[in-house]
Amino acid sequence: MERLRRHQGNYAWRLPDILALDTTETGTDRLIAWAQSPPPLPPSLAAYRQRWREAFLAKLDGRRLTLEQKRRVVALLSDPGLRDAVFRLVRTWRHRGEPLPPPPPESLPLLEEWAVREHCEEAVRLLAAAGPEGLTRLFRVAMEDLRDRDAPIREPRPCEWDRWSALFAHAEAIADRIGAAYREGPTPRLLRLLARAGRWEVVLEALSSPEAALRREAAFLLALAVAPEEDALARTGDAGQGQALVASWQKRPELHPRAREALRQALRDEDPNVQREALRALLFLGDETAWPVLLAALRVENENRFQTFLSGFRPALSASLARALAEVARGDPSEAVRRRAVVLLGRAEPGPWQAAVEPVLQQLLRDPDQEVRRAAAEYFAAVPAREVAITAVLLEATRDAHMYVRHAAAIALGLARGWTPELVNRLEVRLREGDPDANVVRALEDAYPHALRRAPGAVDRLLAIVLERKGPARWRKALAEGPQADAAVAWELLKRLEARPLKDWAPVPPGFGPGLLQRMVEFFVRAEEDPPPLGIIGRLVPREMLDPFLVRRALEDPEASLGHRLWLIQQALEIPEDLQEDVWRLLMRALRAGEGGPMTLALLGRWGFDGLRRLVEEL
Repeated sequence: MERLRRHQGNYAWRLPDILALDTTETGTDRLIAWAQSPPPLPPSLAAYRQRWREAFLAKLDGRRLTLEQKRRVVALLSDPGLRDAVFRLVRTWRHRGEPLPPPPPESLPLLEEWAVREHCEEAVRLLAAAGPEGLTRLFRVAMEDLRDRDAPIREPRPCEWDRWSALFAHAEAIADRIGAAYREGPTPRLLRLLARAGRWEVVLEALSSPEAALRREAAFLLALAVAPEEDALARTGDAGQGQALVASWQKRPELHPRAREALRQALRDEDPNVQREALRALLFLGDETAWPVLLAALRVENENRFQTFLSGFRPALSASLARALAEVARGDPSEAVRRRAVVLLGRAEPGPWQAAVEPVLQQLLRDPDQEVRRAAAEYFAAVPAREVAITAVLLEATRDAHMYVRHAAAIALGLARGWTPELVNRLEVRLREGDPDANVVRALEDAYPHALRRAPGAVDRLLAIVLERKGPARWRKALAEGPQADAAVAWELLKRLEARPLKDWAPVPPGFGPGLLQRMVEFFVRAEEDPPPLGIIGRLVPREMLDPFLVRRALEDPEASLGHRLWLIQQALEIPEDLQEDVWRLLMRALRAGEGGPMTLALLGRWGFDGLRRLVEEL
């Protein structure tokens, strides 16, 4: 310190930078020690003592600290002037996924106070790291949130979700405390914490509670644990929490038979939400006792009750049950029941059963009831039609008298997989006819480039759009942004390109340089609005087919310049191993001839250091 004071004026303020040069654990310990108890500053800097201590802490930001070192840093929260700096470090550790230290016991009251203020996220995580004592304090704060949850006007305190998430993650550590609170005042949130802690007996008991909210939560938790589908996991608000519940349930195999029986009992619950969750779980298990309940749900008199029942419902259907639903959709005298059966098939988890029921749904596209036709069209708007016959009926349905049927059918055409050149012709005719509804017109226009991806016999039409720029730019944009073409279409496309000169489908874009900047900007603006041919081709053709084609075409095309050929090779993501030596020879030829410009350097980078060494040896 004395030497720093004497060095060209007072340089003591540079001490944090000097100590930070030691990146070892000893250097870290020294920074923490000086933050805890810094040396006396000269009188001219005495007013900045706190800022000086913060400077020592700031130098810890990029370092990996041990838990003991972190504990010493967290102990500095007792100093009001250092709290912001300490909380910043805790936030950094949390974002990096590092474990947090258990804070000193004397800091727990302070952290409990900060758990509802600024820096509450860090305070909550530190309380959770403190073990049962910290979690008990956190639980007390969370229960205060719960008490005013149903107030007419409620101002949530900061970090409410963080507090409950932390309690959920560590529920086992204070399971007895949560259980006592649940016995005093049962709530769905406490029930979920008990499920996370492994107290599934309480969940099973709640399934017969007189409180509808508790029965709903219990049914949801059991159905989630028994049938952990992706949608159900997402409904927890955090898929990780859903997976934790599933893991907790799997540790209690002795309760599984009891749970199935409890779910069967829940099928008779008057609440459609409870009934739906029980039904979803039992269908997932393949329990046939759930079939009559599912079929009966189609016949409820109140449409709102049926819609409530459908909310978030994606049943797993066996082939037999799916056929039973299809028979209801085809033959029931009630139009509402037939429509509901189709809607339920559209909501179900995909499976082998779809092939068995789709011929029935194809017939329903011509049903006398417009709502049944609409439901059938919406099914294929969610589940791509695989058969050519279904695509043909969907195309016919785009002329339906009902606007919503036409719209759903047009959307379904944009997903259909069964296309032939004859159907593409009919779609073109339909496009020329137009429609009173602009949404139908737009959906038909979106379906056209999709159809070209699926019909090998329509590749010439595809090339007319891509190379000759026929049709609106949005078709080319859709081709450049949509899925790949079928393999047969991709092969036909490459065959046609083989006979075309490079300049037609792979022109070199303008480069950098004086006078070219404006042209380059204009090129990229146009490419954004109306993608160039190679960009579209690169999207339509799978890379494992396109890359060898591009490289071979560049190697075998003597009419193109060396620079153009090297640029084409550079567009390939991978150079096939059997062509790498030929590409190297072409690259050396360009170097010796002084052609290719910056493209030679870009392509040389593919070989890395080995290429550089070989280049030196050969030249």
